[in-house]
Amino acid sequence: MRVYVQGDPMPVGDAASVPWSDTPVAVDRTRLVAGKRLVATQELGGETSAPSPSGQIIETAINGPVTIPDPIYIFVQSVYLTNCSPGERLEVWQSGAMLGAGDAVGDQAWVNFTPSHRINAGSPI
Repeated sequence: MRVYVQGDPMPVGDAASVPWSDTPVAVDRTRLVAGKRLVATQELGGETSAPSPSGQIIETAINGPVTIPDPIYIFVQSVYLTNCSPGERLEVWQSGAMLGAGDAVGDQAWVNFTPSHRINAGSPI
């Protein structure tokens, strides 16, 4: 399967095998254009299908400042974040070390830290 921004002949994503219709396909996000449609083609036996007729509208990302709504205490094992872009991958860093990562569900995310990492007092995250 190949994924295109409608009207652009160069694919933004490509997957050799897609076993299910809900299988994620990585795309080059730098080439997405808000307001245009993502369309896909499939290849079977050397024959390529026409692009999907309806496609999916590309929406503008929120990308505003992520909010930490609750006080953060030292030595915690996770952080709750809001104002995230849905599906966004979030990382929490302190003093050059990544404490943990998580994915936004809707506009929220819980980022759990790896077992050996904790927030330390006196350094920004």
